[in-house]
Amino acid sequence: GMYGSLHSAPIINQPQVAILSIGAILQKPVVLASREFGISPLCQIGLTFDHRIVDGKMGANFLATLAAALSDLKILQNFVS
Repeated sequence: GMYGSLHSAPIINQPQVAILSIGAILQKPVVLASREFGISPLCQIGLTFDHRIVDGKMGANFLATLAAALSDLKILQNFVS
């Protein structure tokens, strides 16, 4: 993200258990709850983790929790390109 990339797939190195990647934050068209179109800051977030240590469900729950927390932050508006 910091160099403008939209998506990456980080590789973990032992003894790492997981590594998070965050792509660039861009303004994108979205469908709102009212079925109207709007513009919202969006980015891709990826998590690479060692399945021997972290269960896939736990990794997915972490990403869902992180996405929910980030979507509530109004401060992200300051970082939109």
